[in-house]
Amino acid sequence: MSMKESVRDRILQVSERLFYKQGYNLTGINQIIAEAGIAKGSLYNHFKSKEELLMSYLESIEKEWFSSLNAFLEQQKKPEDKLLGLFDFRMKAQMNSGFLGCRFVKVSVEVPKDSSEVLSFIAGHKKKYAGIIDNILSEMDLPVFLQKEDFSMMVLLMIEGASVLGISANSSLQLERSKQIISGLLKK
Repeated sequence: MSMKESVRDRILQVSERLFYKQGYNLTGINQIIAEAGIAKGSLYNHFKSKEELLMSYLESIEKEWFSSLNAFLEQQKKPEDKLLGLFDFRMKAQMNSGFLGCRFVKVSVEVPKDSSEVLSFIAGHKKKYAGIIDNILSEMDLPVFLQKEDFSMMVLLMIEGASVLGISANSSLQLERSKQIISGLLKK
């Protein structure tokens, strides 16, 4: 790894930790510079603005997130297990983060509504996630009363909503209950 890459990586690592734990708005450039142990000019050699740094952060965590999710789902053989595994994956992520919530949702509520590049990226991330649910459901024989499009949206909303509720409750019980509901619907 070259020196230039290691400085960039250090900036990203510090930013990832700070943006997630204390929030994008509460994280200042000077704090990132201090905690990364770099000169101010070094940060601006790699990122033109805080928003450009945020975009790099989002791209980095998205790549890691989908890589981890796909590896987790590959362990499941049946589509039903993959679908329910989405809840397990989210529960594991919640516990590992100390119930800090979804990084993408956190950023989306912090940036101004005119941050179209950031918000578009986050919407695209959620759309890719919905696509994974759709693909899993395409492999399944759903009970006749479950319409694929509606059921896909229900699964997505249950995972996202239960994850948000888990932040304030400091618990995965909402995700566990949502998983049980989906499992029950699949058995009817």
